[in-house]
Amino acid sequence: MKIDKSVFDGRYDLDVWMDPVWNGGLVAYESVMFVGTKDRVRLLYPADEILSVRSFDLKKEFVNGKDYGYDRETGELFMPEGSELTFIPEDLYYSKNEEFPFSMITLRDGVPSETRFSEHICLNQVFVTYTHKPSEDVFAPPDESASFARLLGKLGKGENATLVFYGDSITFGASATDMLGFDPHTPIWPLMFTLKLAKMYKYTVRFVAPGLPSTGGVPAEPAVFGTRGTITYINPAVGGWRAIDGIERYDEYVRPFIGKYGCDFFLLGYGMNDGGNDTATEKGLIKQLADLVYGQSPEAELLLLATMVPNPDSVNGWDANQHLYEPVFYELAAEYTAAGKHCAVGPMTSMSLSVLKRKHFRDYTGNNINHPNDFMSRLYAQAVLATVTGCGCRNGKEYGCLSGGDDGYVPPCFEKYADLSRKDFPDNFLWGIATSAAQIEGAALEDGKGLEIWDVFSRTPGRTFCGQTPDLACDYYHKYREQLAMMRELGFNSHRFSFSWARILPDGTGRVNQKGLDFYRRAVDLMLELGLTPNATLYHWDLPQALEERGGFLNRDIVNWYGEYATLLFETFKNEIPLWVTFNEPIATYVGYALGAFAPGRRLEKFGRQANHNLLLAHGEGVRRFRDVFGEKKPFDLSHPNIGLVVDVWHHHPARPGNPDDLRIAELENEKTYRSYMNPVFKGRYTDALLKYMEETGSMPDIRPGDMESIAEPLDFFGLNCYNRVVDSAEPAAVKEAIEFRGGNFMDNGQEFYPKAVYDALHNVCENYLRGIPVVITENGTYNCNESRVPDENGMLRVHDETRIRYLHGFLGWLKKAMAEGFDVRGYNVWTMLDNFEWPAAYSMKFGLVNIEPGATGPRPYVPKDSAYWFKKFLE
Repeated sequence: MKIDKSVFDGRYDLDVWMDPVWNGGLVAYESVMFVGTKDRVRLLYPADEILSVRSFDLKKEFVNGKDYGYDRETGELFMPEGSELTFIPEDLYYSKNEEFPFSMITLRDGVPSETRFSEHICLNQVFVTYTHKPSEDVFAPPDESASFARLLGKLGKGENATLVFYGDSITFGASATDMLGFDPHTPIWPLMFTLKLAKMYKYTVRFVAPGLPSTGGVPAEPAVFGTRGTITYINPAVGGWRAIDGIERYDEYVRPFIGKYGCDFFLLGYGMNDGGNDTATEKGLIKQLADLVYGQSPEAELLLLATMVPNPDSVNGWDANQHLYEPVFYELAAEYTAAGKHCAVGPMTSMSLSVLKRKHFRDYTGNNINHPNDFMSRLYAQAVLATVTGCGCRNGKEYGCLSGGDDGYVPPCFEKYADLSRKDFPDNFLWGIATSAAQIEGAALEDGKGLEIWDVFSRTPGRTFCGQTPDLACDYYHKYREQLAMMRELGFNSHRFSFSWARILPDGTGRVNQKGLDFYRRAVDLMLELGLTPNATLYHWDLPQALEERGGFLNRDIVNWYGEYATLLFETFKNEIPLWVTFNEPIATYVGYALGAFAPGRRLEKFGRQANHNLLLAHGEGVRRFRDVFGEKKPFDLSHPNIGLVVDVWHHHPARPGNPDDLRIAELENEKTYRSYMNPVFKGRYTDALLKYMEETGSMPDIRPGDMESIAEPLDFFGLNCYNRVVDSAEPAAVKEAIEFRGGNFMDNGQEFYPKAVYDALHNVCENYLRGIPVVITENGTYNCNESRVPDENGMLRVHDETRIRYLHGFLGWLKKAMAEGFDVRGYNVWTMLDNFEWPAAYSMKFGLVNIEPGATGPRPYVPKDSAYWFKKFLE
């Protein structure tokens, strides 16, 4: 989403710039200065990878090895001799011209010249974008969301609100603003916070500024994100350099604005420039300011931002900072809360101290540690967002993923399914969300991606529901950050995803699309940073169309094509992904070649059986390539990469167990479906029954010597997709009668409710096939549970889907029983988080825990279903 140019004059996409803040601060965007040609600057966090180094005006990019270097051992960035950058000699570092306090002296052609920051020509300052993995003590603010339930509830209902920010210039991140074209003391981060809040709730932001001398401008035009309401953004900063200034200026610069617009949220930030005050004095001053706010607006939600970092070893004038004010701010907030006020503390100081615990800074950007240009501004914004919404960065949560302003909603049916919880399973159990590339990514024709068979198949008339395509799907390609954060917010600790072969190799082989590979790099890095264990599938039904035009899975060359693709991914993500899957549900390829219901739409049994055999050969090749990269097989452990295969087991039962016709049909269907994969992979052969069937139907594939040995490469784990059972009969009417007689029943979507299917499937595969390897339940879920968007009594959109809760609860109960009996199951993945592109059913079949609807330009806003809230509570 691009910010309106009237807000920032198009200088920079502010929403993208702030993205790391809302996703846990895990990508740093830091400004650094170099003084002298040999200066080395230690980055705030040691970088795993430096993504870019850009000039002060963001127009020039510098190249590693030529313009800059990076020392991974020390975390220092440096400019080597001969760099193209202009440097500032140390003796000319600070301007002596009192008329321009925000200027510096640079050398131009050997002649000293004064340069104002706002002219954007300061070549000795650069902005560094890099990734890092923070330690556990970073960004862990307390959950104080209850203090702001009224504010967020008001926004959630579409009511107007007023946000007021008051404090010293440092509190508001003044030094971060030059790059956006404002004067140095524009309070930029409250603006970022307000715009983010407005975007979440689809609000218009109206900007109001008091015009204090040192404040700088705020945008004159409103920022429009939607029409649900208006947030009035009042900016009376700089309230003063000290708390006493804020008290003295309150009546002149704040009271008139609150009197006119009201006040729902008031942020009060002081402490940085009050160096020398003892904690009791500072608490008294803040209390005077808070009393002014409550006296004028008794119902205001008040946030106290504690900004004092004690004794930061500064050289720029804050040496008197000797006190940690945050504890007394908490005392004050507790006093107000006890008196019935709405008050909380933004833990700015503890965040700053978490930085100091790992790094010692003296003047790393030309400023005090309290004022390191860009970073502290972002840290303030994070502290406020975390405190207001209760979403700290440790788990990478992003508020707004679920219903904005939700106040602890519990589904009406919750108590009926509250007897089961995460505690019934091992502590190290993987709880995942399962997805696939073609179903969620969208961006079907963007950034060099090649066509997939589903891109072509869905455009063939009559192939998909209403002719719908996967062109947009869930727009994961553009919105992976918020969707991954949503998974973590729901409590999941793993993500099963698939790579799009055509996004990485547009022609299927040969040329690599670096943009596609980079996309998956960013996504996997973010999964790791959020605490989501990556579970990667190499192939989930989406063959590159270029390979289909060369025969696809009917061409035995698919084995080498797939091997090339697999090796590229194994080597690219060698140390990041602990779980790999060669193929998901091979039967889908059979359906696409034999029955025509799936892409590529061929219809011949012989095609289906040949495609099956070639796929299994490719699977074996993938396992061999895996061993080539990662070494010999080891016992299953998430500390190293493991490889498996996913098969969906829909076991066929005879409707009448004593009827030979029903029994014959069920047994043959089991041979033709899941057993046609399990037997070759785990026993190295096709069964006599299947060979006889293929011989009789003229569908025998080309099987060559050594094929079965190639297919039967040992695996590290088995992925079980389990949704239900199938009941067969020579007389169709007997099926429903058999189900109802045995105590089964039907769900809203017409499917039988039979949660014991997962228990039966585990007995089946573990006792008949697996060679001592563990199981991961890689998919389980249901669809179309009589669900629609409806407002509740507070105007919040809800989607009631008790049938899905009942279904998930039932399967997890039987899974618990199987594990109690000794079956080695290491994880469970629900299908799926968002309503997505469900192959021929397109967007008509809704499996998600969270509802979205397709639109002309992308999916509509997320609305969690009751099942999402149930699962979140289950995982707590």
